[in-house]
Amino acid sequence: MKLWVRLAVLMAVVALVPLALAGFRAVQISTRAAESNALVGLERDAARLATLLETWTEEQASALQGWMRLYPDLIDKSAPQQEGLLRAAFVAVPSVVTLVLTDGDGVSLVPAVFLSEPTDDGTMAGRAVGSEAGAKALQSRLPISELVEQWAEELDRSQEDLGYRAQPFMAAWGSAYQVPTRLDASAPLAVTGPAGARLVLGAEIDVGRVMERLLRSEGGTGREVLVLSRDGTNVWSTPGAPPNVDGLRPLLGTGASFQDERYAMHGGIATVSGTDWSVVVLEPSVMSERAAARIRRQNLQVVGVAVVLAILFGIVIARTVSEPIGSLRDSALAVADGDYGRRVRVDTSDEVGELAAAFNHMSERLEASRSEIQEQQREIELFNLELQERVEERTRELREAQAQLVQSGQLAAVAEIGAGLAHELNNPLTGILGLTQVLRARSPDEALLNRIEEQAERCREVVAAMLRVSETRLDPDDAPVVEVGEVLRDVMGLVGGTIRQRGVSLTLVEPVEALRIRMDPVLAARVLAQLLTTLTAGLTAGCTLSVSARLLPLGEGQKSRSVAVYLKPSEPVAAGAARDDFMAAGLGLWVARKLLDQVGGRLEQPSRDDAWRVVLPGA
Repeated sequence: MKLWVRLAVLMAVVALVPLALAGFRAVQISTRAAESNALVGLERDAARLATLLETWTEEQASALQGWMRLYPDLIDKSAPQQEGLLRAAFVAVPSVVTLVLTDGDGVSLVPAVFLSEPTDDGTMAGRAVGSEAGAKALQSRLPISELVEQWAEELDRSQEDLGYRAQPFMAAWGSAYQVPTRLDASAPLAVTGPAGARLVLGAEIDVGRVMERLLRSEGGTGREVLVLSRDGTNVWSTPGAPPNVDGLRPLLGTGASFQDERYAMHGGIATVSGTDWSVVVLEPSVMSERAAARIRRQNLQVVGVAVVLAILFGIVIARTVSEPIGSLRDSALAVADGDYGRRVRVDTSDEVGELAAAFNHMSERLEASRSEIQEQQREIELFNLELQERVEERTRELREAQAQLVQSGQLAAVAEIGAGLAHELNNPLTGILGLTQVLRARSPDEALLNRIEEQAERCREVVAAMLRVSETRLDPDDAPVVEVGEVLRDVMGLVGGTIRQRGVSLTLVEPVEALRIRMDPVLAARVLAQLLTTLTAGLTAGCTLSVSARLLPLGEGQKSRSVAVYLKPSEPVAAGAARDDFMAAGLGLWVARKLLDQVGGRLEQPSRDDAWRVVLPGA
């Protein structure tokens, strides 16, 4: 190990060990303090939310008690009057889902009041919908027995304090429960008036929707909030709260803090006075570890700075000892890498100085020899570069010639096949035409013979087109002017039957104007028919192939505007099982492209699910 390396390592160890021990202890202390502060904060937040809910529950009870105070003799009123009070109280208290009026045994005195269907009118907007089943469930859950006990105790207390028996107004909340027809929870609330336990006003309060409005903002701070009843019923919770709360049941009803290792969370619990609800505020354990992580980062930064300072200090000390030897070593390595003119400057007269002088003499001799070798090598490289350029140029010419030969061979093969086939078909076609003319002269049924003659003439035209394909080049200027719509109608009449046999519908969109092209009609019909049959092979039964034509804008250098024929399939060509048929018919596309090239046209294949476009020379 180098001297300066040993010094740097020693200084780093001396500086790092105390810092590492102190940092480790600081991290432990900060972690415990952060966890303790987090639990205290969670307890405080739970108590704050519990106070908020307690205030809201008192407001709901006071709102219903206000109607009992408004009619102190309600027990003596008739049933329609009692029902009218019930409806007025239902409209006035928006959080009420169902209202019932019962006696001390929970027997309903008038029909329950609830909203039977959703509405957006007035004060009913956004309120939950009730039902007869919900009203019966509410009557069975009303805390009437607890209310009777509280009413009796308050009655005795008022007699002791005031000297007479005042009629107290009492309210009691029952256990919250989940309603099958709604996602929000409900809680029963029972209040009494001057008539005591003989007349009880019971209400189903939509606590889930109200808590969503009151407590939802707490979920955006990284904390999760749950409101649980004593039996573990989830009254309300933020979306990210843990679904399993069985471990929290022993702590419900107490103001305590806890840590849950299963979900890596800790939290605080506070009770809501007047109810059996408990507010649980949860926070991921990682939140309390941020302070410790920050101290760890700072400690690592301090250690890093100490390491850098120790290394620098060690280098400065070692330089006075090892710099001359290091300079000679670096020069020797540089000479070994090809720097033959390297010199060593050592201002000493000892053995190191003599070694440096010998090294400088050797470097000078090597530099002279390298100059001679480089000059010879430069000449050889220039010759090699010129030779390589010549080889690459000859290779490129050979490749171009080879590609032209392959292409010419392919075209010649196709042309030779077409010419031979046309020659073989011309002889029988000539015989058919001659015999047809003889039969027409002898037979009176000229219609059938005329049709035979027309079909034979059509075959002769196809053969003539094949002969033109076998030619080297067709002259577009010698071609006649034809109307695209007539050519399309003839082609669809020719191949329509074959296409319909495959289950493909063929539709023609008539051009809105006369579109003329300069092209042999037989050649144009041959190209379009070849494309229609080839594309149809790539479509499945039930598809539609739409054919239309349009005049293209005048391009640069053109004397006349070209005409485009669009072939639009209702699904991608060669999709699924039709791919094999399309690949087998692929030669048709090649033949069509060659024919179009000879007359100055082109075939444009779509990159996406779009129309195929055939560009024909305009007249």
